[in-house]
Amino acid sequence: MGKYLLIVLVIVIFLAGCTNEAIHDIRPDNGIVNPLFNVTGQYDVYIAGARFGDNELPTEWRNGVVTGFPDSGAVRSIFVVGGDVYAAGWVLDHKRSIATYWKNRVSVHLSDTTDNVIAESIFVSGGDVYITGTALGNFKVEGALAGYTTHSSAILWKNGARQSLSSPGYQYSVAKSVFVSGSDVYVAGGVLDPVNPLNLRATYWKNGSAFVLVDGAVPSSAQSVFVSGNDIYVAGTVHDSEAILFTLGEVYEFTTRPGEATYWKNGKAVTLGTNCHAQSVFVLGNDIYIAGFALGADTTLSTPFGGFRNEIAMYWKNGKSVALDSSSYNSRATSIFISADGAVHTCGYINSKATYWKNTTATYIDPVSDYNGSFGFSIFLAQH
Repeated sequence: MGKYLLIVLVIVIFLAGCTNEAIHDIRPDNGIVNPLFNVTGQYDVYIAGARFGDNELPTEWRNGVVTGFPDSGAVRSIFVVGGDVYAAGWVLDHKRSIATYWKNRVSVHLSDTTDNVIAESIFVSGGDVYITGTALGNFKVEGALAGYTTHSSAILWKNGARQSLSSPGYQYSVAKSVFVSGSDVYVAGGVLDPVNPLNLRATYWKNGSAFVLVDGAVPSSAQSVFVSGNDIYVAGTVHDSEAILFTLGEVYEFTTRPGEATYWKNGKAVTLGTNCHAQSVFVLGNDIYIAGFALGADTTLSTPFGGFRNEIAMYWKNGKSVALDSSSYNSRATSIFISADGAVHTCGYINSKATYWKNTTATYIDPVSDYNGSFGFSIFLAQH
């Protein structure tokens, strides 16, 4: 991927990877299906991500057909309602990140170049556009993967109006996912440990009030939030810390701790297994789905910090794991969506190629050879 940059940054990043462990079957109590996510009959599959060539290109795939954006940066989240396609991410201006959302590929900037700010998740409800992300301070974003510094600040935007998210006793924070249910706004993310600022603590906010999910000095991440009825589901990882190495405009990313994929239901933790990470949660009726990745046994991949284990895309249904990739390449399932017929739709990447899985069948959605790589970060299904 190019020669190493002179500066190697080891930082905590907020991505969310497993030796399977049997757990008891835990399902939602209410069986409620949000009509917005009750996709039946014919539907369109939207995936948001980025492609890498001479520049990093924000990208949208609709039913496998690619559409690029006239910017440099990345799309991290996609949401479709009423025929309109909303996406959130960032654009790059001289390696300064500008938090951005797009409506039908028309961009709206949420920040400027005085600070590095990224948008990570978008949700549209009642005509209002909710976006969450993080101000990174002077840290420079490289490509489609962003690291979090010890001076990060979680942000929620509603129709462009900016609100900072924090928690008493914690000065710095990050935000990864937003979900709106009725008049309530939920954000998943984390706060930085005041004693050890390289440790995140998994956190969610409800209407601006913070709930820290993991106490003590254990690093943890909350990657995704989903609300079904009165139940709040948050997916993430305990013992989660990763390092990234920046090279010439590209990123090596590798896991430095085994991790325990975890979800929380109304604040109560359920461990899915060890040596794995959870990235996305979706609840349909009585079933809980989690997308993420496991750590394999291959340690041949190397960095200046030593060898590390390859990653294997997977998902869990009610605690039971399903592997999505059996190759020796790195793969991750980054986002998950379930159609009403029970089909499991996930996106992510295999060997730096954007990938869509329906159930366990993988399709490379970006096989174009003139790009160095591509990633799928978010998936959404909309009624056709």
